[in-house]
Amino acid sequence: MLYEREPIPFQTLNFQVGTEQHAHADAVHFSCIPPRYMCGVWVALEPTDSENGPLFYYPGSHRLPELSMYDLGQTLEEVRYDEYEEFQYRLMEELGIEPVEFHAEKGDAFLWASNIVHGGRPVREAGRTRWSQVSHYYFEGGIYYTPVFSDIVTGRLLLKEIVDLKTMEPVAHSHNGRPLSVTKLSDGLCRVSFAAEGNEVPADEELLRVRRELETSRAALAAKERALDDAYRSASYRLGHALLEPARRLRAGGPHRADG
Repeated sequence: MLYEREPIPFQTLNFQVGTEQHAHADAVHFSCIPPRYMCGVWVALEPTDSENGPLFYYPGSHRLPELSMYDLGQTLEEVRYDEYEEFQYRLMEELGIEPVEFHAEKGDAFLWASNIVHGGRPVREAGRTRWSQVSHYYFEGGIYYTPVFSDIVTGRLLLKEIVDLKTMEPVAHSHNGRPLSVTKLSDGLCRVSFAAEGNEVPADEELLRVRRELETSRAALAAKERALDDAYRSASYRLGHALLEPARRLRAGGPHRADG
């Protein structure tokens, strides 16, 4: 109801103890196009308090723009996840958002949006368990990928091959219901385009064709300009221009006569 799309449960995780995870948003691990159609549901299987590593979160952080590794100046060739975590802490501090611990009773559930910043507090009481279960959901009609290992700038995505845990059927990538074709690249990433219908050309192939034609036209025009410039600068062109000057004057206004 909140997302107005059919939910797709694609992952479940069980935890015996607190994760002690640093602040992060799931959007850097699980995302989709269009963005934010992902959420997590955490269920307490026993009570949690400040001593057994409770969940913490930053209220309102889900409304912030999604943060990618490229926003931190990183590339696929050198991903430094610890810098991402440190940046999240600094960002929350700069925005004045204070963390809140979620002290749950057995059976309580916490639903978080893909971009809410959250984590797990340290386990202060040795030997304490914190049994919990997490389910992650996408929603129908999306392209599902892992942002931390994708290059969104060039359209190279590490796609997630997901299975709907309700039906155990694989889920095809689409964009708002429109089917897509997937091209696997040599580096293990993928590029997606709109699937061809009949004689329709996939969107990215059509764009590449137009770009190639434009580049060819520009190259041909530049070659003509260079040829004209070379001809203009040549001695034979200047001589011919001077010899034809009297004829041009006659055509323009007839012979010139001196006054008086």
